[in-house]
Amino acid sequence: ILLLYFIFLSLLKRFFEKNKLWKLKQDLNEMTRDILSYEQTEKDYSKLIKRLKFLVNYGWDLVFQDHKYQIRFEQESVTYAKNPFYLKKSAQSAEFRQRNSGLSGFYGDITSLTLKEASDIYAVLNQFYNEISVVSWLKLLDDWLYASEQEGGLWQFVQNDENPIKTQRFLLNLMESLYLFSRPDFLSSVEDYPTISRFNCRTSLKTTV
Repeated sequence: ILLLYFIFLSLLKRFFEKNKLWKLKQDLNEMTRDILSYEQTEKDYSKLIKRLKFLVNYGWDLVFQDHKYQIRFEQESVTYAKNPFYLKKSAQSAEFRQRNSGLSGFYGDITSLTLKEASDIYAVLNQFYNEISVVSWLKLLDDWLYASEQEGGLWQFVQNDENPIKTQRFLLNLMESLYLFSRPDFLSSVEDYPTISRFNCRTSLKTTV
């Protein structure tokens, strides 16, 4: 099982080494914008859709193994304790709040997930696949690609996706959660950055032994 774990995890690590998270999110933002416009875009989003499908299938594999076989790649267990170093909001400058905005301080890429969501990646994945089935997600991505290639097809597109912005948010959460899953050191890193976990929140992330 340990060998399979490293093989399975290495696939995701290689994916994010080849496809930077910031670039995936930028392309998704551009695709969403183009879909919501009436003008046909010249940009080809087929590669982005292929990469998103990889993540959808990978995330589903994690959820399936957890539900079907109780195989779960556990992160360190965490609890939230009262933060003795909490700096009251009245004493926080705008620069301070921006510098300490959740997980964005760790890698500069995590802007959608909260710290609490990031500490329970399986809950984020379950929410994703409870919204619609994995097959429906894959079909919806095909619909997105088709819509991006059609001029003035927004009305027809919203028949398949009534809320593209909500879909974009779900996809962002999927990207970020799997990115963090490919970085198993991220939870321990929380404790190494006191400006994030100790000074900006009423509760701090505390690793239990």
